[in-house]
Amino acid sequence: MANTIFTALTIVAILSISAAVIFTNQVNAHQQNGYIAILNGRNAVPSHPDVSATGITGLIVK
Repeated sequence: MANTIFTALTIVAILSISAAVIFTNQVNAHQQNGYIAILNGRNAVPSHPDVSATGITGLIVK
């Protein structure tokens, strides 16, 4: 019985950490898009040529 409870708690901990990492990555992606839009001087996510021109190649791929 104790082994089953321990296994269940371990699975819950792994899932909660995974959810936190996914959420954090989404927030970081939004911040990066906003930062690039400010760099380009317009309120839009840049196209691939814009990103390549600023030296951030591969961040956004169309």
